[in-house]
Amino acid sequence: MPELPGEVRDTSDEAREPLFAEAAALWADQGDGADGAVAPPGDPGQAVGDRRGFLDAYFRFVATEDLTPAGPRRVAAVAAWHAALGARRPQG
Repeated sequence: MPELPGEVRDTSDEAREPLFAEAAALWADQGDGADGAVAPPGDPGQAVGDRRGFLDAYFRFVATEDLTPAGPRRVAAVAAWHAALGARRPQG
């Protein structure tokens, strides 16, 4: 539990909306993933068309208080890299 008022974080589900919106925008804007970008190398739209919907589904069971400290860049990067892995992984 935070001791100082400045340490209080918004952990409500309403905090997910702007976090995921910013993460989806970062993911879409990063292009080919060069120079430490969010998205992995390759076509950023290849694996996932609806990035915002993917983020909702991917993190649906993760508590908001666990996502908020990570920030939108890390949330986007985790989802982007996992989606790219799934797109390149051979079936079977």
